Amino acid sequence: MKDELDDLRSVWNTAQGADPQINTAEFYQIIAQKAKDVYDTLRKNLRKDLIINIITMALTIGVLSCFKAKNNGMYYALCQMVVLIFVPYLFFYYSLLHVLNKVVAPDSKLIHSLQRMVAHWEQASMIIIWLGILLSPAFFLSVIWFLGCVEHIDTNAFYNRPWYFFALLMLFSSLAASVGFKMWMEYLYGKHIITLKACLTELEG
Repeated sequence: MKDELDDLRSVWNTAQGADPQINTAEFYQIIAQKAKDVYDTLRKNLRKDLIINIITMALTIGVLSCFKAKNNGMYYALCQMVVLIFVPYLFFYYSLLHVLNKVVAPDSKLIHSLQRMVAHWEQASMIIIWLGILLSPAFFLSVIWFLGCVEHIDTNAFYNRPWYFFALLMLFSSLAASVGFKMWMEYLYGKHIITLKACLTELEG
């Protein structure tokens, strides 16, 4: 966040150099515009992320549906896998978009909107990471169920493994999911939240 603060101070110093009479109100407008730009970028990234996830999910469902099923359990398992992935993501998408729409409302005060956005991001990101950790074992079991219902796939040897083998696999899947979620969210949204935190620090300083 230090780099973001330095950038904002550089804008302030440049503006003062161009016009020594620039006042706090004008600097407030600079910060407000910066925050608005970040909000717009976050909204675009959310929509892009949603489209990518829908396309990926549709392709995955299409490919997996092509497997020859032993019974209807394969389709139930596939539905369960989709629900376990997509429902948490929809929660994240809707909640973040909902707050974005609130903070950019014309009557929204800048400092309050920044505080609300930053607080919601930290809360939502923590919830989605924990959901990833907690739901990963269920997703793992859904995959095993799916494979057991596919023709020409013998899962008996896999099922006969000791219990701790499954426990370790579930632990690994939970850790992998939490790291993957965090990296993806930081890549798409993290740097923009850092910018908002820098704006908030400047206004509160």
